[in-house]
Amino acid sequence: FRGQENLLKAVDVYQKNIEMIESTCRLYAIKPVFLLQPMLHSKERLTPFEQTVFRDLDTSWVSFSRSFYAIAPKNLASNPNFIDLQHCLDSSTHNDFYDQGHTGYHTGKTIGKAIYRSLKPFIGQNKFNGKP
Repeated sequence: FRGQENLLKAVDVYQKNIEMIESTCRLYAIKPVFLLQPMLHSKERLTPFEQTVFRDLDTSWVSFSRSFYAIAPKNLASNPNFIDLQHCLDSSTHNDFYDQGHTGYHTGKTIGKAIYRSLKPFIGQNKFNGKP
């Protein structure tokens, strides 16, 4: 996880993967959607349990991941297919994470609602399903 060069390469690979998927989807008239998921490091207020989990994380991974989550959304801000959900759990007071990225039983409902709110403007519109 070390080094600015590796970080920038990771962001570049992420963006290129999105571009490849978008190209393939255009061939089949499919509207892709890319969601940047919330992670333990992106939640603003951690519960005492999550703080314990966070303390056990590799600090180089946390630094790398936080940097990735800072850069990638900025680079993809003009892409209408990209939705940044990294902060959708910020107001949660629940133990949402049991490790760096895996969520607990009830957290899926909260994330699902955030996904729905993000996709709702596209549902039922031609620009969502890719058909003219």
